[in-house]
Amino acid sequence: MADVMERLSAANPVPECSPPSIDEVWRRLEQSSTADEPPATGTTAGADRSGRRRRPDLALVGVGLSVLVVVAMFVGALALLHHREATRKTSTAASTRKTSSAASSQQDLLRTLGVLRTAQTATDRALAACIARFARTPASAAVPSCPEDMPGPVFVAAHLAQMPVPIRNRSFAGMRDPRFDLALIRSVPVAGWAEHVTIFPFSFRSSRPSAPRTWGVVVNLVNNNTKHEALDIGPTSLRALRAHGIAMLPGGNAPGARLTGFTVHPGAIIVPDGVAKVMVGTVIDRGGPGRSLRVVENVTAVVHDNVATVPLRTPTYIGGLPPSDPGGVPKNFRSFGFDDGSTTLRMTWLDAHGKVIKHTTATNVTADGGQGPAL
Repeated sequence: MADVMERLSAANPVPECSPPSIDEVWRRLEQSSTADEPPATGTTAGADRSGRRRRPDLALVGVGLSVLVVVAMFVGALALLHHREATRKTSTAASTRKTSSAASSQQDLLRTLGVLRTAQTATDRALAACIARFARTPASAAVPSCPEDMPGPVFVAAHLAQMPVPIRNRSFAGMRDPRFDLALIRSVPVAGWAEHVTIFPFSFRSSRPSAPRTWGVVVNLVNNNTKHEALDIGPTSLRALRAHGIAMLPGGNAPGARLTGFTVHPGAIIVPDGVAKVMVGTVIDRGGPGRSLRVVENVTAVVHDNVATVPLRTPTYIGGLPPSDPGGVPKNFRSFGFDDGSTTLRMTWLDAHGKVIKHTTATNVTADGGQGPAL
C-alpha cells in the first residue's frame, strides 16, 4: 500500500498538496460511477438501487398491457369485419337465390322443351315484335294486326294493370305478375294438319308476392290458312308440363247434337325432351251431349320438336245449336270433336328405344271442330 501512495505522490502535479486518503479515492470512484443516476430525495442508496431494479419491471408490465390492448382491439376489429362479411354473404346468397330461381327455372324449361333451343323463324320474330308494339300502346288502342292471332293470356298480360280483376283471375289463376319472354316464342308445324302450334314461354310468381319466379307456357293452335287460332290453351306450369304434357284434341260439338259415329282427326300433344313416341290408350269424354263417351284409341305417334300428332277416333254429331247461333233453334248442324275441357286422355310416353318413361293422363282444352281435315 505504501508503494501505491508513493507512486501517487510522485505523479501529483502539485507536490505541496497532500495526497488523498484511500477512503477518499474509493468514495470518488463510487460517485463517478453513479453520477448519471442521482438518488431521489429522501431515499437511501439501498432504496435507490432497489427502485432502479423495480422500474424496468414496471415498464415491462406497461408495455405488456399496451400490447394486450392493441391485440384485443385487433381481434375485435377482425370479429366485426367477419360478422359484416358473413351478413353480406348471407344477404347476397338470399338475393342470389331469389334472382337465380327464375333463371334456373328458365333453364329447366329450356332443357325440357328442346324446340325452344332452336332459332326463331321469321314468323316467330314478326309475332314477337307485334306483341311488343301492342304492349307499348294504350289499353284502349285497337289490337294490331299480327302475323297470327294473339292468345288470350298474352293479350291480358300485355295490359295486365288495366284488365278487370275477374279477367286477370280467369287468365292467370294463382299466377302473379306474368311476363312473357318474346324471344322464346316458337312455332311447330303439326304433321298432317293444316295448323301449327305456337309456344309462348312466360314467368310468374305464386300467390305470395315474395315468392320466387317460376316458368310455364301458353300454347296456341293456329290455322295455317286463316291465321286465326283454333285453340287457345291457358297457362300451363313447367311442373304440369313435365307430369302430363299438353293435349290439344279436336272439339266443338254442338249442344243438343246427336252422336252419329266416329271419324279420324289428328290431335296434337306437347311432351318433354326424351319422349320419342306417344301411345294414346283411351280418351274419356265426360261432357258429350246426352252421355259420357269412352273412346279406345290404342294408337302410337312419333314426336317431332316436342309435338306428337296423333290420329284419333273423334265423335261426330248432327243437329244441335251451332256455335255461331247459340240462341237460335236446333238445326241440321254437323260437328265433330271432344267436349271442351271435360275430356281426359290416357297415354304412355316411350323413349327412343321403346322403353316406357311413364304412364300419365292429360285433361285437354279442345279445339274448335272442323278446323283440320279428316285423315
